[in-house]
Amino acid sequence: MSRTELQELAVWSLWQSRLRPYRDLSSGDQLWTVEKHSGYRRLAWRTQVHKVVALPYTSLGYAAEIVEDVFGVPHRDFLNHPYTAGKRDSDGFLLAARFAPVTRINLPLPTEIRLDQMGWTSLSGISEHELIRLGLMKRS
Repeated sequence: MSRTELQELAVWSLWQSRLRPYRDLSSGDQLWTVEKHSGYRRLAWRTQVHKVVALPYTSLGYAAEIVEDVFGVPHRDFLNHPYTAGKRDSDGFLLAARFAPVTRINLPLPTEIRLDQMGWTSLSGISEHELIRLGLMKRS
């Protein structure tokens, strides 16, 4: 994904319960994106969360309204997106965000980093020295 594509991308998750990082993700947080290539995962970008919304929703239509109002994603595009199209209309919890790219990483996902079932993990327990060793940050 290019820098421009990433800047324009809004991502969202729709959950039946408040899964991580529903309560944890905030504007200004650093986030590393992961891309799949030919069956293996690569760290693609180090980003900064630019805007985040974590709200309960009462229907897919209402979630679409929120994403359109906050991120400008047209209602139809939200409902027809591959992630959303298969969802049944119900209530739940919406986590949506937009990121500003900081640095292109383009490295294999280190084995030391384990993503949870939803594709998230926290790096808060990893020291800056270890993040530099893994290639996720540069020395300042």
